Amino acid sequence: MNQPLMPDLCNRRYPFHYTTALCLLIKLGIDISQIEILAIGEFENYKGEILWQEPAPGAVLTADARIRLKVGYPSAIDFMPYQFFYGLAGSERHSASWEEQAREILAPFDSSVIRHNAAAEYHTLKFNLGLVDRKQLSDFLQLFNFELSAESDEDQKALIWTTLMPFFHFWAGNGGLTEKALELIFGYEFDIIENTFGQFVIPEEIRYILGSPSGRLGRETVLGNRFHDYDSNYEIIIKGISSEEVRNFLPGGLNRKRLDAILRFCMPNHLDYRLKFEVKNKNTIIGRENRAAYLGYAAHI
Repeated sequence: MNQPLMPDLCNRRYPFHYTTALCLLIKLGIDISQIEILAIGEFENYKGEILWQEPAPGAVLTADARIRLKVGYPSAIDFMPYQFFYGLAGSERHSASWEEQAREILAPFDSSVIRHNAAAEYHTLKFNLGLVDRKQLSDFLQLFNFELSAESDEDQKALIWTTLMPFFHFWAGNGGLTEKALELIFGYEFDIIENTFGQFVIPEEIRYILGSPSGRLGRETVLGNRFHDYDSNYEIIIKGISSEEVRNFLPGGLNRKRLDAILRFCMPNHLDYRLKFEVKNKNTIIGRENRAAYLGYAAHI
């Protein structure tokens, strides 16, 4: 069996939190009680990242290998007044060596706290049986002004939104990326076609009436009964859906209400959309003679 190698825990592109680093070492078979840890304070790095390691990345971790880490984690020394070291009378010597020495003195205590925090997190993730605290997810989503209770009662959907909302400004408003988000939420394949043909009725209040004295100037009225453009509409094609499931996307259906609510905040709200379905079921035929017909319905969605 090959011996494990020391991972790169100080990579600036992919920084490691001390919990992740120690859990990784546990998975490599390292006894974390033998790891020497020096807490150098949060001011060095408030995220609790690994800032220095020994041995270097790629080194073989033997049974007697000495592993040392410097972690951006508060030490007990950070809660003690400097008089504890200099006395009430103070000192004329100006040096920061006292702080470094104090951190080394308290390193066994600090490292014990850090190791046990990481071990507790490791065993929590290992034995929680995949259980998720729904209230914690709800509180997290409220940071993005997203009410989970109004969306769905399923924990799976809650986890999906927990993944999507931190990147909301990256994918929202983008037709191609919104397709992927809708696929995760509904489970069907979506296509969004932008700038489609749309026809609109001109309200009677501003419609020009032939012979109207006030309408002759054209200041407050518009000629015609309707107009069309390609800038106010988009089409959503739902693929791989059964004919029985289409009714849930009709006006008043549960999925239609969810889709309306989602599109209202992740797509331009002033645009109209049209639904189109590509049903996966075969056509249902009624009758066996020449007058046989397809069973279906027509509806304006």
